[in-house]
Amino acid sequence: DFNKFITAVDDLQYKALFCMLYFCGLRIGEADALKWKDISLETREIKIYKTFEWRKRVLTSPKTKNSYRTVIMPKYCLNALREWYEYCLLFDGFDNEKYIFGFDTPLDDNTIRRRKDTYAKKAGVEIIRLHDFRHSHVSLLISQGFSAFDIAKRLGHTPEMVNNVYGHWFDDSQKKMVDKLDQLF
Repeated sequence: DFNKFITAVDDLQYKALFCMLYFCGLRIGEADALKWKDISLETREIKIYKTFEWRKRVLTSPKTKNSYRTVIMPKYCLNALREWYEYCLLFDGFDNEKYIFGFDTPLDDNTIRRRKDTYAKKAGVEIIRLHDFRHSHVSLLISQGFSAFDIAKRLGHTPEMVNNVYGHWFDDSQKKMVDKLDQLF
């Protein structure tokens, strides 16, 4: 569904945002707080050390101490972000202190939701919550065989929290593993 969805996104900024949410598992507040100085297009790293709180419209520290982390972007996400960066270079007053998503101020959460819903309808896929991009990222990682520990590091959680929230998905993964082992012997 994500492939259908992202194909319908015709705005470089929103394409980069939705790719970052899905492929990096960021919380929307973490993505909104990012400035260009917080990422490296060379090393593909995103430094997470702040979040944007929409209700108060302020930058705050991350949710937990584990939320301070560096996330490496996959190439598809990097390419979308690089394309958005090249476009931003054309804006008057652009520098690395600007927000990645919103320029002088972070994008409004209601605007992001409306755009997400519009693109989902256009793509003919189910409308999901913004936080569900993060859940989809976890589902993707579990389906690829990554451990709760590795997923927790990427998300800024503890392995216990990953097991508590997503443990039932690991059960499905174990069944698939056993089915494959049964086929071998």
